[in-house]
Amino acid sequence: MRTIHKIIRANHTHLDGILYVLDSATRNLLEKGIQQWDYPWDEEIINEEILNNQAYVILDEEKVAGVFFIKTIESGEHPPIMKEGHLYLYRIAVRPDYQSQGVGEEACGAAFTIAKKANRIIYLDCWEGNTKLKEFYSNTGFNYCGDFPENDYWISVFKFEPTINM
Repeated sequence: MRTIHKIIRANHTHLDGILYVLDSATRNLLEKGIQQWDYPWDEEIINEEILNNQAYVILDEEKVAGVFFIKTIESGEHPPIMKEGHLYLYRIAVRPDYQSQGVGEEACGAAFTIAKKANRIIYLDCWEGNTKLKEFYSNTGFNYCGDFPENDYWISVFKFEPTINM
């Protein structure tokens, strides 16, 4: 497993790299018949999330190898199991040429660290039919909470609940 050296909050200089990762990952999913995300990604939405400090990049030197986003859950925003005020990890994406090299695990590990520092549960979800991704999340330390309806499909919800020793 290869280690990427730096995980930081994204800034405007990372926008093109983030869009490349998201578009590449989305094309890869679409080729597998998984329509989890829309293609292409909207630059304005991603830029707004960068400005709101929700975007993180995983850098291999200066190349964006992976991305993930974390935000605070607001009322009525997600299935009721995801509690308001806790964290939501979303849009974990890895460049296809970096997949199977530990980048996704590093994203989850960084999210766990953020949750521990904030003393909050962190949730994530994925399309219920993506068994490979569900197994990945379980293997990285997330606990499966169940499947829930979302629009016209079902999502599987996972959570990580930090134990804080004070």
